[in-house]
Amino acid sequence: MMNKNAKIKSILIVLLSLLSMTAFAQTKKVAILETVDKNGNVSYAIKLMIRSNLAKVITNTPGYEGYDRTDMKQISDEQTFQRTGMVSDEDIKRLGKITGAQYILVAEAVNVDEQNIFITAKILNVETAKMEATDNALTSTAPSDIQHGCEVLANKLLGISSPQSYVASVTTTSPTQQVQSRPQNPSNIQESSQSSFPVKTFPDGTMGIVFYTGKDNHGLAVSLDEASLKWEDEKQAKGCHDIWELPNDGDENECIYGAGQKNTAAIIRQIGKSDAPAAEWCVSHGEGWYLPNSCELLLIFEANKKGLLNAALVYAGGDPIDKEWYWSSSENNYCEAINISCGGSQSGEKKNKEVAVRAVRAF
Repeated sequence: MMNKNAKIKSILIVLLSLLSMTAFAQTKKVAILETVDKNGNVSYAIKLMIRSNLAKVITNTPGYEGYDRTDMKQISDEQTFQRTGMVSDEDIKRLGKITGAQYILVAEAVNVDEQNIFITAKILNVETAKMEATDNALTSTAPSDIQHGCEVLANKLLGISSPQSYVASVTTTSPTQQVQSRPQNPSNIQESSQSSFPVKTFPDGTMGIVFYTGKDNHGLAVSLDEASLKWEDEKQAKGCHDIWELPNDGDENECIYGAGQKNTAAIIRQIGKSDAPAAEWCVSHGEGWYLPNSCELLLIFEANKKGLLNAALVYAGGDPIDKEWYWSSSENNYCEAINISCGGSQSGEKKNKEVAVRAVRAF
């Protein structure tokens, strides 16, 4: 008959075996595929850094195991995959059988300009072939930035809070108040505004995404957040105060840097902060922030035509520009102010209506 100590020892062995089996079963295996490059202009070194850094984070995360060496030729033509990123449901399930992985991570990279890349990634469930998570990152091509950007991206995909928020390109220069320099016409701004959208930290600690920079290195930054507010509170003559300092029928031709700051000051000076919710919300961000005029608002939407400005906003921890209409500080008539749609349409709207608002700062 087994003595008491032997019984306890046997029970402990069984329990330890069960715990080991449970831990093994809970380990999620993730196969990291080659980085997709649809345009064929991302260097092999960058694609390798992206894949390797994602694999490193996943492998070093408790409960996960990453694989970054997968023979794609066993399921489909490798070059076709790297060009298109297309993997069928059957390919996903077949790859799971080959690697023993439960999940597949597919990352795609595209050059934003010579110094910045945009990375988007998704995790697919092998059993269901459905997407479990997706996120993106905007970073410079510096190896240290790619490494840090991939760390943040992988943690987001796994639902883990990053130990430190990360922005790829932070600049700090003193803002200028009213720079009398006219930027390009909005219809011709596409080339310059499609380049880089860095995060800018101002001397007072406030932050924004630079959406326009002129040849003199002065530019405009948009706030990370937004709100839905009235242009004028209805208590004031049902939103029908004429701001005599503002031209009626809009001021879309006023594209000097900080033009909206002059408008915002006039609105608050005439009807007060409490009765100008949109303007008050913008200036509450700190010194130099204001409600953009119609032209400045158009520059924002021109810059975001390909969604890269939104990518920068989200990556910096902000809110994307996704509402249909946004208030400008331009007045249409005594009862209406001008709002602009994300598609660039302009309209007059009753001032006592709630419309989305973004703050802008000139530098």
